[in-house]
Amino acid sequence: MEIARTILPMANNLRLDVVAEGVETVQQVALLKKLHCKYGQGYYFSRPLSVEGTAALLSGRPEVASVRANQVAHRCQYRENMNGERRSDAGREP
Repeated sequence: MEIARTILPMANNLRLDVVAEGVETVQQVALLKKLHCKYGQGYYFSRPLSVEGTAALLSGRPEVASVRANQVAHRCQYRENMNGERRSDAGREP
């Protein structure tokens, strides 16, 4: 997390978007939020989904995908509320 503490302030000053990779815990999400990181990806948000699960999630039908996709949708909703703005969940996360 020391790398994040170093890179994120610099990127924010330069008005660059940063995607935090490998986010696995709620503590990491909290730190990234504190450091104004808007995007991230990792097991915290989703383990890999099947092709069918991914299609269902992206089409707005996570109930069709699987129990795991429902968990992803819930965490993505949490992320949306955490940042106070809505953004696409495809390819970008925190």
